[in-house]
Amino acid sequence: MSRAASTVSRSGARFAARAAALALAASTLLLHACGDGTSERLEHAARNVRTTAFGSRPTGFDPIHVGGSSEPDAIVAVNVLEPLYQYHYLRRPYEVVPCLAAAMPQVSDDGHTVRIELRDDVRFEDDPCFPGGAGRTVVADDVVFSLVRIADPANASSHWSTFEGRVVGLDAYREQRRESGVAPDLAPPAIEGLRAVDGRTVEFRLVRPWPQLVFALAHLSTAVVAREAVATYGGDLGLHPVGTGPYRLRSFDPDVRVVLERSPSYRGEPYPSDGAPGMREAGLLDDAGRTMPFFDELEFELVQSAETTWLMFLDGRLDTHGVPGHGYDQILPNGRTLAPELSERGVVLDLHHGVFTRWIGFDMTDPVVGSDLDLRRAISLALDRAEFDELFQTGRGDLPTGIVPRALLGDDSREPEPFQTHDPDRARELLERVRAAHGGELPRLSMLFAGSSAISRQIGQLVGRWLADVGLELDVHFVEEGSLRTAMRSHPHQLFFGVGYGHSYPDAEDLFRRFYGANVENGLDLCGYVDPEFDALYERARVMQPGDERDALYRAMAARLEARIPVAALLDYNWQFVHYDWLSNVVPHAFMGHAGMAKYQRIDTELRVRRTRARLGLDEAVR
Repeated sequence: MSRAASTVSRSGARFAARAAALALAASTLLLHACGDGTSERLEHAARNVRTTAFGSRPTGFDPIHVGGSSEPDAIVAVNVLEPLYQYHYLRRPYEVVPCLAAAMPQVSDDGHTVRIELRDDVRFEDDPCFPGGAGRTVVADDVVFSLVRIADPANASSHWSTFEGRVVGLDAYREQRRESGVAPDLAPPAIEGLRAVDGRTVEFRLVRPWPQLVFALAHLSTAVVAREAVATYGGDLGLHPVGTGPYRLRSFDPDVRVVLERSPSYRGEPYPSDGAPGMREAGLLDDAGRTMPFFDELEFELVQSAETTWLMFLDGRLDTHGVPGHGYDQILPNGRTLAPELSERGVVLDLHHGVFTRWIGFDMTDPVVGSDLDLRRAISLALDRAEFDELFQTGRGDLPTGIVPRALLGDDSREPEPFQTHDPDRARELLERVRAAHGGELPRLSMLFAGSSAISRQIGQLVGRWLADVGLELDVHFVEEGSLRTAMRSHPHQLFFGVGYGHSYPDAEDLFRRFYGANVENGLDLCGYVDPEFDALYERARVMQPGDERDALYRAMAARLEARIPVAALLDYNWQFVHYDWLSNVVPHAFMGHAGMAKYQRIDTELRVRRTRARLGLDEAVR
């Protein structure tokens, strides 16, 4: 029996006592803060408000500076600001659909020209930056201005690499601004490859076909902002977001909370009427066609202690929460099913595949590891991925089936690739062949590890033990986080750890470019993997629009990588959240996060009041 399995047998007995203690602690904490608190609790429960929390301080909501979907800035801003496209909330595999755009892009036959028509009913919210304080209709020039802001070096946007080398004339503009610009450019000149054809049409002229442009235009960094807002608020635009979305900023105290309220100028959007198989049966289409958003307000509490936010969730003060690491085996005794005691209190578990895979990489330029496929296969077979998951992810991860993660495959039934399993006996057999080919014993292997914490060292020891079990010796050299690429140039090594891959958009091209030989020089191809056949497939596929022909090329590229093993996938990470049953239409999203998709969700305030009254001891428990 594994450690995880043995934990299940003893977790249930102690869960009730711990849950009761946590709930009591939460109640005590909150009662000390606000007296008896009963009336306030009931009043809050009856309001059409969703309350969540984040553990780090938001800094502002200028789209060109926001981080990933799980960062506080993005979690808030996605409800206020809108790009041209968005992800369909319920379709899987993930699919992009129009947001501010009226339709999907019109692409020329040669793929070099892309035109996008805008909706005619989108307005910026009312704000003092506009004459008379009244918001205005969004036009094509707003889209051009917003995208050029990313290219302007005076704005120091971290998102420039998305567009670098892609749009005719945009790199030249950036270079000209680098030489002459100091303050942000409020009146950029005409750019050949990015222009407003008329009030409602934006045209891109591309250096080469870019089928992934639509994903860039669905990213929050490309959300449309008004020139008037930038001119008025300047560097403080992040504190005064002026958007087109379903909510607007009502108050912002970065050390306490952020509150959003319905935007009266929002055009409204119908809840989706279709989704992936099983979503209708799960009640996720019950609101089909209803006008969103459903909440009157969104509250985001800043609470830097994860234990405190979990206490707040148990006490019903938060509507949703990530599954915390502390007490994990008591919340999810078998790693996939919620403890019955929580279910009885109305807590619901949300599970979905993430888009981050942890890798152990091989230096394909090394004369030992890079030239010997059997050695790489043996190392991959030696990796006990289930043990890694249990020890370092409390069993919550997904064992990878290949180089492409499940979230992009949309297929949970795929069997693991032959060398993607744990098979130490077969690894030993392969190593006998390797030794024979090398004329005797193999040299000690060297692995660079990005990270020097105690956990990093434990992982390094674990990998060393796995390899020792099949007859390989390993030295592990620890380097600081973020310095792996630099260290790889000066340290001899055959393996490296501490890197992985998180998809930026639901297109495997984002993965394959990390093995494209031309990207060895810029460090994107960290393995130094050079394969002319793979490169030829990639060069064909990267400029093709989605379709059966491109899918066939993607399958061929994945198969080639899985056969040659420049990296051994160690673990696919997933996301686990909980929410109360009074919150409906909750569907975690790999590219938009869990807390950010608020416009689709809805509160049953009557049920929340009933459960709150029961928690306060005023009524019987809700069954």
